[in-house]
Amino acid sequence: MGAAFKKFCMRFCCCCCCEDDEEEEKRPLLRPVMSSVPQGYRRLSIDIEAMRDMRREVRDKWKMILENLGFMAEAESLLTVSTSASNDRMRNAAVARNLLQTLHTETSLFNSREPPPERYLFILDRLIYLDAAEDFVAKARRFYPPKDDDDDDDDEEENTNRINLPLLLSRMNQNISGGEDEDDEGETTGPEE
Repeated sequence: MGAAFKKFCMRFCCCCCCEDDEEEEKRPLLRPVMSSVPQGYRRLSIDIEAMRDMRREVRDKWKMILENLGFMAEAESLLTVSTSASNDRMRNAAVARNLLQTLHTETSLFNSREPPPERYLFILDRLIYLDAAEDFVAKARRFYPPKDDDDDDDDEEENTNRINLPLLLSRMNQNISGGEDEDDEGETTGPEE
């Protein structure tokens, strides 16, 4: 084993890769380093990772449909939207917005009831320019039909268990800054005098 791997195992690992007794004795002393990360930050990290997974899942669905339409080499570049993209540069903004709304309501491409991300407007605008938007919508309807009403009930239950990220961030900021309390009604107030 390399020295770096041994050092890592000595600090964080609980397996038997440490060879001598002296290293094993040091391990329990170093383990509290991992538990010093606050619980809230771990939850926040997990929630952010879940959101990223959802975004990746939506992107993978779009990529699969584009590749199915024959855009094998171009799928990645079609899905790439830079920060310099603006609505002014869109050729068919109104049509793209209608198609995006259609995809949101008539397919299960997007995982939530929230409005779909604006980035997909730019992608649809490109597909309209390439005269492939209607084919894309048809494939999306075929591959990802809308979820049943029974599935919607399950989604509602899942959504109630999810953490509202902006709310969590504001509460974390309050806890970090210290001194702000919450009333029973959920309103935040300053420190009492």
